[in-house]
Amino acid sequence: MERLEIGNAAVCIGSTKQSIQKWLLKGQITLPDVRAEKGQRATFSAFNLCFLGLLNQFITYGVGVRAANSLAQSVFQDETLLLEPTDDLLAKVQNRWVYLTKTHGEWKVGVWQRVALDRPSTLVIDLTALFSDVLGRAAEIGKNKVA
Repeated sequence: MERLEIGNAAVCIGSTKQSIQKWLLKGQITLPDVRAEKGQRATFSAFNLCFLGLLNQFITYGVGVRAANSLAQSVFQDETLLLEPTDDLLAKVQNRWVYLTKTHGEWKVGVWQRVALDRPSTLVIDLTALFSDVLGRAAEIGKNKVA
């Protein structure tokens, strides 16, 4: 996948360019391979887009930006996933769900390989569906740029 500029990245995750800029400028989020050559705009990889997509899901649900960043980092570094920028992301997250819970005022997240309706959670995210959606939008943007 071709790297995308910030406006297109925002479209892919269902957010705004201004939100992503604010998160980055305030140091509220950390992305491992955002590239910005001197005098050029930052570009985002498929890995970044999937991370931002998950982060945005948490924020939309009501988690603060810094906490959402920490939770998304936890998911990407979960011992069952250990997602890296060079991974085939869709293959790695096949049949994985993220469960978000709030206990004693603190957000917690876990990754499981099956849907477990008995787990106490406030939000359940199908990573395969989320990443497919984000990467599908990116592919469409890439096609439209060439056309």
